[in-house]
Amino acid sequence: DSISESDRKKIESISENFKIKESQDLTDADYALEELVRLYPSIEKINIYGATGKRLDHFFGNIFLLNNEKYERVELSIIDDNNIITVAKKGESIFSAKKGYKYFSIIPIFQDTKMTIKNSKYEAENLLLTLDRPNATSNEFCENKDIKLEVSKNVLVIYSKD
Repeated sequence: DSISESDRKKIESISENFKIKESQDLTDADYALEELVRLYPSIEKINIYGATGKRLDHFFGNIFLLNNEKYERVELSIIDDNNIITVAKKGESIFSAKKGYKYFSIIPIFQDTKMTIKNSKYEAENLLLTLDRPNATSNEFCENKDIKLEVSKNVLVIYSKD
């Protein structure tokens, strides 16, 4: 609904699976994810670009999609020029450094999430994360070490550049 008819026709002519959303029951991003999962049932990872944009309402909606149970079996990431945002699921996870991304932040999406983080510049054991205090941001990778993260509930993980 936000492109011209001529642009839509150009895109449709070169697209293998062009779809038009018929209702407003889902956001555009949610609709696109549902279609991808339906068309490619064995898909394991989806990188989402253009999801941070100018509108905060769309941005927050897209962030919440990362933790939507519908996509639990798919690793979703939102990527823009300066960030990679994904979800670490409850339990243990390993995160590797990514070239150009200096910072590694953990943002709770549930109240009272316990976190243990090892092999990072700032380590913590059983740190209580709350929704009203961002106390696990701007951490950094140690040279040649993967970060080991253990959380009691799902959290957002954000890789950031300066």
